[in-house]
Amino acid sequence: MVNSFIKKFRERGILVDTNLLILLLVGTYDEKLISSFKRTIVYTVEDYRNLETFLTRFGKHYYTPNILTEITNLTDSINSEPNFSFFLHIKYVLNNFKEDRVSSDEIMQLKSFMKFGLTDAVNCKLSDNYLVLTDDLRLYSYLANQGLPAINFNHIRNFYL
Repeated sequence: MVNSFIKKFRERGILVDTNLLILLLVGTYDEKLISSFKRTIVYTVEDYRNLETFLTRFGKHYYTPNILTEITNLTDSINSEPNFSFFLHIKYVLNNFKEDRVSSDEIMQLKSFMKFGLTDAVNCKLSDNYLVLTDDLRLYSYLANQGLPAINFNHIRNFYL
């Protein structure tokens, strides 16, 4: 399954969900933080490296403004005033990503909005265009049951074992 998604979406691209993008950002910033930062403590340095390797298989990487909002809110404790080096790091890393956006008005009309809220409903909508990479089992299950392209990060862990 993973290989077929790689082939199909290599050129179209991959949308990286919030938690995994946080893992990527923290890992590229300082691998030692992965095991101590509250948002990445469930991951290992090996998970980060596998994620990074997996993402190189795609020509384009996407995030949404909603994902970026969640990232900045969930990682603000890494920054200490006046040192905003982690936010500068976010800017640097995401410079290699593309942003895609969907109108909130449009999203609020979808049943996925009522089920998930804004960020994941946008991810659902964009799964029409890109492969969605998430560690959110609920979101993954929903997308998979709808026949939409998604990979649960645990599939990546198994892929690299």
